[in-house]
Amino acid sequence: MATITLSDVNNDGVGLSLIDYLSDFDEFFNRGSYGFFSETAADFGGDQYAFSESSASTVSGTPSTSDSVVIGSGSAGDFSYSMVSHTLNGTLDSVSFGQGLSYASSTDSFSQSATDVAI
Repeated sequence: MATITLSDVNNDGVGLSLIDYLSDFDEFFNRGSYGFFSETAADFGGDQYAFSESSASTVSGTPSTSDSVVIGSGSAGDFSYSMVSHTLNGTLDSVSFGQGLSYASSTDSFSQSATDVAI
């Protein structure tokens, strides 16, 4: 069973239309890099994969303000990128859309400064 958490992004008390949000995200999001796996930047696997509109080649502890996506797996090292098929493989447990992307090496995890939609 999936749980979807929606934020009142513009704080108008009305909430958020998931369909409109995802449509806007699809239309306007321009990925700035290939993305990052948790663990180390050189790895092609981890338990999280994240990407943002920022063109930075690394993710620091200070989040940018650009839109971002964090995809998570429940098992450490479950996600991997296949150089043969050029696909992301693994078990999907969560996806969050928001702004800002930072990485904490102490917990080996990505976070967002603001999360609009968490699935």
